[in-house]
Amino acid sequence: MTEENEYHDENLDEPYIWKKKFTKSQNLSDEQINAITKKNIQDMKYELVKSKMRFMERNREKQFLEEQKVSQQNILDDQYYTEWSKHVDKFNLEQESLRSSIRFSQGRAKTIDKFKFYFENKVSDGFCPVTYVESCIDYNDLNELCVDIESIINFEKNKLTENGILKIPHSEFQKNNEFWFNLKLICSKQLNVLQKINSL
Repeated sequence: MTEENEYHDENLDEPYIWKKKFTKSQNLSDEQINAITKKNIQDMKYELVKSKMRFMERNREKQFLEEQKVSQQNILDDQYYTEWSKHVDKFNLEQESLRSSIRFSQGRAKTIDKFKFYFENKVSDGFCPVTYVESCIDYNDLNELCVDIESIINFEKNKLTENGILKIPHSEFQKNNEFWFNLKLICSKQLNVLQKINSL
């Protein structure tokens, strides 16, 4: 008997057994009734544990589905942003190409405009991009030229495919890319030379 047993009942802590239920239907001994009752209690405990496990499993499934939904939405958002960025870059590069043509026609051509004219028309008019880069001594002008060349390289990549569909022959892309990529390397090399000179 525990200290909390204010009713002073020695059987208060024992499981309740409804003996009338058994005695009315069948003649069972107390030991048999106790055994059946204990089994019923164990069965109920087992069912309770199973119910709890099912509840936890449903919660895990619900959480997993929510995480999958969020993950899928993030993927869609990333894809949308990537496509949107490509369109923005393409638009900006096309606008810059248009401005380049206008500057050239108005006699206000930048160095990159001359480079593009040289490459697209194969008319040197005494102008050679490699010679210009190697003889350039203005760091800021050369740095701006490197940025412009990088923009053209990106523009050429966008020209290659759109939604996975080839828009220009791959050989043409390689030819264009090789010219601008090599020019970028020469430009970067000359920038390093100017940096060393300026640091003296």
